[in-house]
Amino acid sequence: MQDKTLYVLDGSSLVYRSFYALNLSTSKGFPTGAVYGFLNTLKRIKERFAPRYMAICFDVSRKTHRQEKFKEYKIQRPAMPDSLKVQIPIVKKLIKYFGISSLEKEGYEADDLIYYFTLRAYEKGWRVFIITSDKDMYQLIREDAVCVYNPFKDKLYDDTSFKNEFGFSPDKIVDYLSLTGDSTDNIPGAKGIGKVGASKLIKSFGTIEGIFKSLDKLSSKMKAVIENNKENIFLSKELVKLVIPPEFNYNLDELEVKAPDYENVYKVCQELELKSFLKDLPRPELNIKINIKEGILTSVSSGLESKAEVVFYKAGGYCFFFDEEDGTVYKTLCYEAKRILEDENIKKISYDFKEIYGDSSSKVE
Repeated sequence: MQDKTLYVLDGSSLVYRSFYALNLSTSKGFPTGAVYGFLNTLKRIKERFAPRYMAICFDVSRKTHRQEKFKEYKIQRPAMPDSLKVQIPIVKKLIKYFGISSLEKEGYEADDLIYYFTLRAYEKGWRVFIITSDKDMYQLIREDAVCVYNPFKDKLYDDTSFKNEFGFSPDKIVDYLSLTGDSTDNIPGAKGIGKVGASKLIKSFGTIEGIFKSLDKLSSKMKAVIENNKENIFLSKELVKLVIPPEFNYNLDELEVKAPDYENVYKVCQELELKSFLKDLPRPELNIKINIKEGILTSVSSGLESKAEVVFYKAGGYCFFFDEEDGTVYKTLCYEAKRILEDENIKKISYDFKEIYGDSSSKVE
């Protein structure tokens, strides 16, 4: 087995959850809650797992192959708010700056892409960490190979922990959700069957196909519920099952995390006033080319004397004057700039005046 682990994150789910959980904005009113929540979760993932291979998957639109099967699928969800729309491109830009792959495919959901990458990695002997809060992703859990991490509950589900909580194997979650339905995605399920009842049925008969083959073993009331909801139960199973997108091929080695572009990450966080992230980022280097000339020529000196203010800095016995008109810094001995420094009509702009005037070497004689 190769010593490789792939981390696959449901970007759409994370951005939506962050947006509705955090009502944040800049001082100018630009919304930032989705970006902040996404960055915060990504930071925790990087600190905890230090992923070498990572893919973040997104939905493209609400029109998917599941709508073709069931037009009411996710229909209860409101249209994406404009205040969320403007944040998604920023999130994707930050993903790129962090050197992480961002992927999507028209007509398919992030879940389907996660299924593709999980299956490919599993077949190659990689381990897979799926990062999402969606229950339907539990169907991909494989013993010692694939687990699901819920970043909002900080809970990791592997084969053992899943069985301990649900009482059946992870691959049966599809049948379980076919009975309970899922209000989040508007998956109908069977009206009249709750979590407890569905769990008992799955433990006893394994699959919904097994349930329909054993109707004579059910109580008359349960039998009626199952029979009356047959169409919705099988439809729900089709909606919950994951599908590999056609004509979607990706080399797993291309998912290796590249060196982050911290300079651009810093700029984005600075623009969005995300101060809590700035302190953890390396400050961008300033590549400024400065033209320095030594000595103050008569013409330059006269020019500085005619200004209402001058910008200068003192280091040792030297003074450096900046002329913004030609972008040049003039270096001279302080005594050579005596008239400029002593002229009370010229405003002086500098750094650390207290230190300058407290230093006896700064006196102009």
